Amino acid sequence: MGITQNCFIQARWKVSIGSNVTFGPGVSVCSESHNYSDLSKFIHEQGETRKGVVIEDGVWMGSGAIIIDGVTIDHNSVIAAGNVANKDFPQYSIAEGVQAKVLKMIVTNIIN
Repeated sequence: MGITQNCFIQARWKVSIGSNVTFGPGVSVCSESHNYSDLSKFIHEQGETRKGVVIEDGVWMGSGAIIIDGVTIDHNSVIAAGNVANKDFPQYSIAEGVQAKVLKMIVTNIIN
């Protein structure tokens, strides 16, 4: 595993990190989200939701990537630099975009 400079892992709930995972500089992992559905209250009065984060074996997160609470990144996937992972990503995927999405698959014939 490689965790480079200025990474932030907020472990307010379970954060699971597999083997051979690479964190580029400035990667953030957040295992908590604030609730905000009640318009009659300030956000800080509404509590938090904690689901946890799972980062499987062989994942590479580029510089400045942000992994949001509740996300699972399946093995051998890439989250490109500067991207926000706010949903689950399947194995062997390459994801990029401000709200990361799968652009293509590393392996086209995955054997289960």
